[in-house]
Amino acid sequence: MSELLNATKAYADFLEALGIIEDWQSKASKENPKLTRLAELMLKILDRHQDLAIEIKDLKLMNTLIRDEKNRIIQEIKQQ
Repeated sequence: MSELLNATKAYADFLEALGIIEDWQSKASKENPKLTRLAELMLKILDRHQDLAIEIKDLKLMNTLIRDEKNRIIQEIKQQ
Protein backbone atom coordinates (compact mmCIF):
# COMPACT_ATOMS: atom_id res chain seq x y z
CA MET A 1 0.00 0.00 0.00
CA SER A 2 1.10 3.54 -0.59
CA GLU A 3 2.14 5.74 2.30
CA LEU A 4 -0.85 8.03 1.77
CA LEU A 5 -3.25 5.09 1.79
CA ASN A 6 -1.67 3.73 4.99
CA ALA A 7 -1.88 7.13 6.67
CA THR A 8 -5.51 7.53 5.64
CA LYS A 9 -6.38 4.05 6.92
CA ALA A 10 -4.65 4.71 10.24
CA TYR A 11 -6.54 8.00 10.61
CA ALA A 12 -9.83 6.27 9.79
CA ASP A 13 -9.07 3.57 12.39
CA PHE A 14 -8.48 6.22 15.06
CA LEU A 15 -11.73 7.95 14.13
CA GLU A 16 -13.60 4.66 14.28
CA ALA A 17 -12.17 3.96 17.75
CA LEU A 18 -13.20 7.42 18.93
CA GLY A 19 -16.67 6.81 17.50
CA ILE A 20 -16.97 3.59 19.50
CA ILE A 21 -15.92 5.42 22.66
CA GLU A 22 -18.45 8.16 21.94
CA ASP A 23 -21.18 5.54 21.41
CA TRP A 24 -20.36 3.85 24.73
CA GLN A 25 -20.32 7.21 26.47
CA SER A 26 -23.70 8.22 25.04
CA LYS A 27 -25.29 4.94 26.18
CA ALA A 28 -23.95 5.22 29.73
CA SER A 29 -26.28 6.49 32.42
CA LYS A 30 -23.64 8.99 33.55
CA GLU A 31 -20.34 10.17 32.14
CA ASN A 32 -17.64 7.55 32.48
CA PRO A 33 -14.31 9.25 33.33
CA LYS A 34 -12.35 6.24 32.08
CA LEU A 35 -13.97 6.46 28.65
CA THR A 36 -13.31 10.20 28.57
CA ARG A 37 -9.66 9.56 29.44
CA LEU A 38 -9.47 6.81 26.80
CA ALA A 39 -10.73 9.27 24.18
CA GLU A 40 -8.13 11.83 25.28
CA LEU A 41 -5.39 9.21 25.04
CA MET A 42 -6.57 8.16 21.58
CA LEU A 43 -6.29 11.77 20.40
CA LYS A 44 -2.75 12.01 21.80
CA ILE A 45 -1.82 8.75 20.09
CA LEU A 46 -3.26 10.06 16.81
CA ASP A 47 -1.22 13.27 17.10
CA ARG A 48 1.95 11.30 17.83
CA HIS A 49 1.24 8.91 14.95
CA GLN A 50 0.90 11.83 12.55
CA ASP A 51 4.13 13.39 13.84
CA LEU A 52 5.99 10.11 13.39
CA ALA A 53 4.59 9.63 9.88
CA ILE A 54 5.88 13.09 8.91
CA GLU A 55 9.25 12.34 10.51
CA ILE A 56 9.55 9.08 8.57
CA LYS A 57 8.65 10.82 5.32
CA ASP A 58 11.30 13.50 5.99
CA LEU A 59 13.93 10.85 6.82
CA LYS A 60 13.18 8.97 3.60
CA LEU A 61 13.58 12.17 1.61
CA MET A 62 16.83 12.98 3.42
CA ASN A 63 18.13 9.48 2.68
CA THR A 64 17.30 9.88 -1.01
CA LEU A 65 19.04 13.25 -1.19
CA ILE A 66 22.14 11.90 0.57
CA ARG A 67 22.25 8.91 -1.77
CA ASP A 68 21.88 11.17 -4.83
CA GLU A 69 24.70 13.41 -3.61
CA LYS A 70 26.92 10.40 -2.90
CA ASN A 71 26.26 9.04 -6.40
CA ARG A 72 27.01 12.45 -7.92
CA ILE A 73 30.37 12.56 -6.11
CA ILE A 74 31.19 9.01 -7.23
CA GLN A 75 30.45 9.97 -10.85
CA GLU A 76 32.71 13.03 -10.55
CA ILE A 77 35.53 10.89 -9.16
CA LYS A 78 35.10 8.34 -11.97
CA GLN A 79 35.35 11.11 -14.57
CA GLN A 80 38.66 12.39 -13.16
